[in-house]
Amino acid sequence: MESYSHLNITDILEIVRKVNPVKILDVNVGFGRWGILFRELLERDNVSKVKRPDLWNMKIDGVEDLEGENLCTYHDIFYDNIYRQNIHSFLKSHVSLYDLTIFSEILEKNLKDVAIDMINNAMEISRFILVYVKLGIHKDDREINDDLSFWEEEDFNIYSVVTKIILNDKFGNRYGIFLIECDTIKRIYHKKVVIYGVDDYFDFCVKPFINENNIICFMEENVFKQGLFFMGKMIYTIKGVKKIKNDFTIIISSVFYREIKRKLEAAHLYNFI
Repeated sequence: MESYSHLNITDILEIVRKVNPVKILDVNVGFGRWGILFRELLERDNVSKVKRPDLWNMKIDGVEDLEGENLCTYHDIFYDNIYRQNIHSFLKSHVSLYDLTIFSEILEKNLKDVAIDMINNAMEISRFILVYVKLGIHKDDREINDDLSFWEEEDFNIYSVVTKIILNDKFGNRYGIFLIECDTIKRIYHKKVVIYGVDDYFDFCVKPFINENNIICFMEENVFKQGLFFMGKMIYTIKGVKKIKNDFTIIISSVFYREIKRKLEAAHLYNFI
């Protein structure tokens, strides 16, 4: 478990605060720093106090390589799901829709072509990607350096970088923080979907990334919306959706992710993201 520098914490948390994600994927969980800090930052009530875990509503997933030995019981408190898989294979096949995927201290542990492929695959399931990576060759007080690739600022010019921060540690080593905006989420574009929620979160965080022709219907708990039409599609109750025979994926389109997740599970609907 390697932690390069504490210098990045404040800058990364400020970027995440501005993105204000509801669904996060942490690539290379390790100690669980980001899952813990993101909960503290974003799971707050109206008077800015951190909510009790049973009142948390964000979804934070993590993926940790099969050989990882860092996972402990406390990870289950802060993460909804931790996938124990080869990270490269996971990102290539996982079907979901995240507001933010974070790569922290992982790209340089892979060959460069593999790492680039990881970023490109994550772009198919994410609105934003946040990268924290070493820049150049580092000199420090560690005897072992197991980096497999070396990165420079210019490597990220091919992406739509909306925020870039360069940091220097006490050894003069450079680190880069890059927030990349993704223009398409291809992996769910061709899937038949049911959308739970028709509020602002749908307009900004879901609608731009799906094929509207593949929306079967919408689902809402608000009784004043049920039975109405939205975008030409019926708004159903959960019971109404259970009667649909088609193969579909439910997209939870709400800031109350965990609350809706519990309701869907209680109704024995598990095909949600």
